[in-house]
Amino acid sequence: MLREHLRRQRQQQAAREIAGRACYDSGYVFIRADGRPLHPPYATRHFNRLVKRADIPPIRLHDLRHGAASLAHEAGADLKPVQDQLGHASIVTTADTYTSVLPYAQRKCAEATARLVLAAARRTREKIRNRGQSNRPNTRPKNKRTARQAAVTPPRKTSSKPVRPTQDYRK
Repeated sequence: MLREHLRRQRQQQAAREIAGRACYDSGYVFIRADGRPLHPPYATRHFNRLVKRADIPPIRLHDLRHGAASLAHEAGADLKPVQDQLGHASIVTTADTYTSVLPYAQRKCAEATARLVLAAARRTREKIRNRGQSNRPNTRPKNKRTARQAAVTPPRKTSSKPVRPTQDYRK
């Protein structure tokens, strides 16, 4: 939209030069017909008339600037491009003044943090489980009998004598 506006301005400026009328190159985007800058209250009054005519709730022209910066930030734009767009000398001004945290952005941030914490907890739980299994003695019998085999064949008889270790491990 602004590019189209700039194109029209350049066409109008060229037409004025051809006609021999004076034209000021002020460098401003919104200018009078002769190229001089608009008086700031003019833009505000004109905007207020447009808001009233459109029958929308009252809003200040400056609120649009704040809203655009907040929405750009919520959409994922980095603060540096927003700072450049707004023309701030310091990124601190942009962060403190123009990027209010919206409820949706707060929720998105909280959910992202929760995902990180839960993922770290799962990884930790897996590590503990894996370490625990490797430190446990093998309690399964060497002669594995399936349930089917146990039902078909009777269990083996073992001697009632206690088995003594062949080596003394208590040194």
